[in-house]
Amino acid sequence: MKNSKEIYNQLLEYLQKEQLKSFELEINQLFKIKENRNSAPLLNLQGLFFEIKKDFEKSFNYFLNSIKLDSNFAPSYFNLARLYFHFKMYKPAINFFERYLHLNKNGHYDADFFLSKSYYCDYQYDKARILLEQILEKYSVNLSDDQRIETLNLLGSCLISSKKIDEALNFYNKALEVDPNNILVLGNIANALRSQDKIDEATQVFNKCLKINPKNPDIHKDLSVILKYKSPNDVHLKEMKNLYSDKEITEMGKSTLGFAIAKAYDDCKIAEEACKYLIPANEIRRKQFNYKFENEIDEFNTHLKVFSKFGSGSRLEKKTTVTPIFILGMPRSGSTLIEQILSSHSLVEGGDEVFFLAEALQNVIPHKSLAEFEEKINLNTLDTFDKISLKYSDELKKISNNQKFITDKMPLNFKLIGLIYNSIPNAKIIHSVRDGRDTCLSIFKNNFASDRMAWAYNQKELSNFFNLYAKYMKMWKKLYGDFIYDLNYENLIENTETEVKNLLKFCNLNFEQNCLNFYNNKRAVQTVSTMQVRQPIYKSSMQGWKVYESYLPELFDSIKNY
Repeated sequence: MKNSKEIYNQLLEYLQKEQLKSFELEINQLFKIKENRNSAPLLNLQGLFFEIKKDFEKSFNYFLNSIKLDSNFAPSYFNLARLYFHFKMYKPAINFFERYLHLNKNGHYDADFFLSKSYYCDYQYDKARILLEQILEKYSVNLSDDQRIETLNLLGSCLISSKKIDEALNFYNKALEVDPNNILVLGNIANALRSQDKIDEATQVFNKCLKINPKNPDIHKDLSVILKYKSPNDVHLKEMKNLYSDKEITEMGKSTLGFAIAKAYDDCKIAEEACKYLIPANEIRRKQFNYKFENEIDEFNTHLKVFSKFGSGSRLEKKTTVTPIFILGMPRSGSTLIEQILSSHSLVEGGDEVFFLAEALQNVIPHKSLAEFEEKINLNTLDTFDKISLKYSDELKKISNNQKFITDKMPLNFKLIGLIYNSIPNAKIIHSVRDGRDTCLSIFKNNFASDRMAWAYNQKELSNFFNLYAKYMKMWKKLYGDFIYDLNYENLIENTETEVKNLLKFCNLNFEQNCLNFYNNKRAVQTVSTMQVRQPIYKSSMQGWKVYESYLPELFDSIKNY
């Protein structure tokens, strides 16, 4: 007769070997006995079983019920935290990892590491850095090479996010002492050097990566960003085309290479050849998403209905301690350039693209549908806006570097201007306006890391989304007038000094010469616009759509500028 520990270990072994039928048969027999149905360890194992089967809702419930039955059973906290982390729900992940480690006094590398990773993903870079340094000391000689590398690599990434590039490079190099050929670490070093405008050094590191793994599409793509191709006979372009034809390359690998090859031909001003790779690259990316454009229209109509009926009595009067400067509009409309100009000012911190506003909204008004959002926002409206303001402000402080002003350059915040107006009355909103045809072409030419832009990879959906964005902005402008400052990209290019001075005046900032010399700003830039903002103002991107007009007709035919 097996004791309870032996039964538990046997069931755990079934799960580890993914012998799911054996596990299911045995645990179902055990659950016929009432006391087993109230066993925290068995419910924890059942949660793991459903996790393996990808029935995550049941998995969540079993872990939670296990904790309710025995609040001191540590494994359920760890497993629940892992699930929250998997679904990018970092705050509850932090909560349960911390509770697990409180119960598990002996320490657990995986829990410590994933807690630090959760801090990092939640923009708590200092907490993540401190914990990672403790991990290196705490586990010291017991760390495997892989664990030491991932810890040092994440330490580097924390420092990158804190804009301490040289310190980050120090930790990346320590990781290379363990494994000089680690592609992930080398890639991070190259991208860090690129963000500092050290292009020659970055190129050398990317080329080293390709010597180690010449069939890595991501490295080819990253290298293509910093190269300026002058001829269709360029050596690297030929290498990418050869790899593109390789039967071993996955479909997503072909998409990644397709964007890179198209960029090379675009540099060479051969639009027709660029589109031979650009169109299929976008088609592959679009297939990755389950997306319906009709949902965008429903969202617009909900915002129109909700915010058009709020009068001045619904608006908060108190101000946040840090003044956010929202730079919003369509992606690739000049927002990175505007942020680089503003962050060159002595009182402004560049916050980059953050999801704080959308996360604050979901945190205060949890909703799974537009109808639920509409219902909840109409209850205790002032209290709701106050809570959103506090949540957003708390997140902003994490990255403000104690500055009085900080930019929030999440372009798609244009959907949430009604929320900004009512929740953060001292905010400044800069609407980056650019010719829709140039904007949409630039979007179509880029492979974005974000998973929230499915519309970017289909010509018709992209042009429809642009038109909907213009509709949003006209609605907000009608409702809120001068609360929104329209900054025209083309005007900024043609008449830089006047436009910069007007921009600073709107933000209640005194003029500083550094704002005109923004290209000398050493702030690390992480977006696809890195290369452009390291140069003085240039006009080459204006009217670029014309050379693509005959090859991408669906993209340009129906665009209606703001």
